[in-house]
Amino acid sequence: MPDAENEKWQNPVAGFGVTFKAMFKKRLTEQYPEQPKTTAPRFHGRHQLNRHPDGLEKCIGCELCAWACPADAIYVEGADNTEEERYSPGERYGAVYQINYARCILCGLCIEACPTRALTMTNEFELADASRESLIYTKEQLLAGLTEGMVEAPHSIFPGTDEQDYYRGLVTGAAPGTERQVAVSKGEKAAPSEGVGGVSTIAAAATVTSTGEAVQFWVLGTVAVIGALSTILMKKAVHSALSLAGTMIILAVFYLANGAYFLGVVQVIVYTGAIMMLFLFVVMLVGVTAADSLKETLKGQRWMAVLCALGFGTLLIAGIAHARLNHFNGLGRINSGGHVEGLATLIFTKYVFAFEITGALLITAAVGAMVLTHRERTERAATQRELAERRVREGVQLPPLPAPGVYARHNAVDVAGLLPDGTPSELTVSKTLRARGQIRDVSSQALSDLKALEQASAERLGREEASQ
Repeated sequence: MPDAENEKWQNPVAGFGVTFKAMFKKRLTEQYPEQPKTTAPRFHGRHQLNRHPDGLEKCIGCELCAWACPADAIYVEGADNTEEERYSPGERYGAVYQINYARCILCGLCIEACPTRALTMTNEFELADASRESLIYTKEQLLAGLTEGMVEAPHSIFPGTDEQDYYRGLVTGAAPGTERQVAVSKGEKAAPSEGVGGVSTIAAAATVTSTGEAVQFWVLGTVAVIGALSTILMKKAVHSALSLAGTMIILAVFYLANGAYFLGVVQVIVYTGAIMMLFLFVVMLVGVTAADSLKETLKGQRWMAVLCALGFGTLLIAGIAHARLNHFNGLGRINSGGHVEGLATLIFTKYVFAFEITGALLITAAVGAMVLTHRERTERAATQRELAERRVREGVQLPPLPAPGVYARHNAVDVAGLLPDGTPSELTVSKTLRARGQIRDVSSQALSDLKALEQASAERLGREEASQ
């Protein structure tokens, strides 16, 4: 017991002793990424495919690096050079070169296996990314940039030299007048390069948003945000459902504008269709009568509905006619495996991660909705006898509540019943309707009718007394 008591006090003291020792040591804080850390000269970082001094590639597509990789992270496809399309001085070149950095262990065995020193490792270590696809580096990402004296491949070798002269270091730059050749076999066109990295004007233009796209984004985006806010802020459920339906339709337009036709159609059919069904259910719950449908709450809404119906019908007829009158190429290849098989292949191979995440979110939403709406009873339900005894003890409204519309001209639930003196009784209507302000006040009309009834009764009684 004494040892246990001593340990009880010694352990905290020893812990504080470690803290006090560290308090007086020099603090070392890495200011990363503002101040990048300098790696060792032989650090194994991201790979790089090197070039010859004239811009031709050193890779000959031998695939030795792929065979030497213990993690199976490298994929290479070799191809033959031609006089019209030459990427390297030798017979072959690496047409496809990929490194999967989700598998790569940066061991450097691929560097040792390369016979031409085409593959080396740099000091770059920032390889983290948000998706697995982004961690697969292609040949364009691994190729070294162009320096002074280089010309982007494909182009012919230096005149008067051969493959051995390149490896001996006799070629120090591109020959005067050397230009990038047109890749005839691939149907590509030579594009002028800008800067050392060889970024083409086509690639630069791909990142520029056109005026039409910008106008479409800002106009429809603004309407979508307004619709989303209206879904939350609207007091009536019908207006909220319509706002949500409009937002869903705009999302479908965004999908279609970006080429995601399948998502756009599914957005309209599934989500917007479901919202329309919700709108129908809300109308049924609210209880709009036939008399209310004849009243236009928005001026000109009937003409707007007719124009929208005509526009939708025109687009539908034009789409069907266009689909029937024109021939589309590629349908045979797409339908060769069947629609269901092709869709299943995409869902369970390329998009399996997104499919599983979406399924998990939908299941979580369904379970959460059930948990939030279902309330377990923590105590036994009171019987009718117990409820009656409770009302007697509390002395609050011993008899049943009066029905709505008593002594009134209407028997609806939103019309307060009238007392014998003509004043409305608050006990005859629901507290929920009263809080929402949805009670119709007919007391003045009922009082005037009651007064007219009393006057008619007095006149009738007067006539009866006169006749007697």
